[in-house]
Amino acid sequence: MAEIKNIVDRVIKTDVLVVGGGGAGANAAVAAARSGTKVMLVAKGALGRSGNTIMSSAGLGVDGESAFRYGEKKADRSHTKDVLFEEIVKHGYYLSEQEMVRQFVEEAGFRVHEFLERCRRAKQRFIFLPPGTWFTSGKA
Repeated sequence: MAEIKNIVDRVIKTDVLVVGGGGAGANAAVAAARSGTKVMLVAKGALGRSGNTIMSSAGLGVDGESAFRYGEKKADRSHTKDVLFEEIVKHGYYLSEQEMVRQFVEEAGFRVHEFLERCRRAKQRFIFLPPGTWFTSGKA
């Protein structure tokens, strides 16, 4: 149990304390809250717009079927979850933990969609490239 004292001398109790409101901190807070824990996030700036987030770039990739399902009409639906799984395993020289790769392939579409929705509400822009990849760089 973390305790912090704020400037009005009030003690706030929480199960999870996330320090930093950038992309990683925001996602950590959401994940912790989903598990039913009491979460507090402390950030020096606006959520998703502080720290390194505004200078960062990212590439997010999923299978084309999922990208299409979540609204990307240019997605290549022939790039299935099975194709993505095979690509990840081959590019990892067959050293990847394949059950973990399978879990990623199964869950990535929804998780990326959810993340992109939060980013879009924060006015972050993304470029979509088929079969199922989004890119962003720096502040929108």
